[in-house]
Amino acid sequence: MAGLAPVAPGYRRLRITPLLSGGITQAGARLHTPYGTAEVFLGALRA
Repeated sequence: MAGLAPVAPGYRRLRITPLLSGGITQAGARLHTPYGTAEVFLGALRA
């Protein structure tokens, strides 16, 4: 849902591709890697 995925071993490089759907309006994730903490928090914009 938050979309953290490794691009290089050990999350040295990562890709963030979040997907909000099905009525979910916000999401977040935190991942401790050998290179530091990767985190993403997102919310949908209201029209």
